[in-house]
Amino acid sequence: MQYQLIQQKEIKKFRRLPKAERRTYYPLSHSQLRTYILHNMTGKEILVCNIPMIIPLDKKLERSELESLILQVMSRHEIFRTTFQMLKRQVVQKVWDQPLVDVSEMSTPVSMAELPQIIKSFIRPFNLNELPLIRLRSFVLSNSLKQYLLIDMHHIVADWLTVQLLRQEIAAFLKREALPEVDYHFKDYVMLERSRAFRRKLKVSEDYWINQMSGDLPVLKLPSDVVEKSLQKMFAGKNYTFTIDQEILE
Repeated sequence: MQYQLIQQKEIKKFRRLPKAERRTYYPLSHSQLRTYILHNMTGKEILVCNIPMIIPLDKKLERSELESLILQVMSRHEIFRTTFQMLKRQVVQKVWDQPLVDVSEMSTPVSMAELPQIIKSFIRPFNLNELPLIRLRSFVLSNSLKQYLLIDMHHIVADWLTVQLLRQEIAAFLKREALPEVDYHFKDYVMLERSRAFRRKLKVSEDYWINQMSGDLPVLKLPSDVVEKSLQKMFAGKNYTFTIDQEILE
């Protein structure tokens, strides 16, 4: 049955992503533009666009070794050496030839009690006009003497896939494993997204949703017991873990 369905399925051919021509400035993707607007709308001192993370290291590295490792990763991926600016009333991004590495280290081991404050002070606003848009700090936990890497990135150059990629490549370099060459960079996708063919496909989706959302729409009113006016607090979320009984699920 599955074989018959597969046979009846329309076959679609996929074309390789075209490489973007080399230029001084590139436009932003739609998601990058939304992030840029959010960054400026919420105020440059607000941290809603920061992506912090902690990576455990398999072995202890000196600062120079860590800088060399991070330099290799950033040299592979253009997005880690990209800045953003206004040019002729348009937001553009520029890919720099050489990355700028910002790696610091804690001089003494850190206790678990000290860690939250260290993380809080480490997460700071980024200037999108300047490299780097990723900063790193190594520290050692006093109770285990294991080394960790504290990383903070701006969302305009990173997402969850970037986090996973960063973890994988750091682990690979620590094990001295060879990594395949990077065939495509984010600018290649951006230029595809800005192409006429891609815009025609988006127009189909745009027309659909304009039709779906036309006319008088009901106002969404979610129940809330707190009225928050601060934009900063609008983005302050927490996790609440709970278990649902099997009887309720059934």
